[in-house]
Amino acid sequence: MIVAHAKEEFFLDFLMVAPPTGTVTARVILPPGHAKQVVGALQENPTKHEVSFGPIQTAEAPKGESGINWPIAGNRADR
Repeated sequence: MIVAHAKEEFFLDFLMVAPPTGTVTARVILPPGHAKQVVGALQENPTKHEVSFGPIQTAEAPKGESGINWPIAGNRADR
């Protein structure tokens, strides 16, 4: 996922990563207030999940055939 923002919206681009490039498969556009609510939900719910089901292990970043480490999340300033 790539996260970018402009003054009035946040973009969440979900990618299918197949080296040497990735393709955007879905884009979610949120106003800043909603983006902040999503962040809050994503911070709160893993803790609730761990209370019910035990610790969550962090996934490793995927590695392409070319050896490139593709980012799971990032910030793109070029938007």
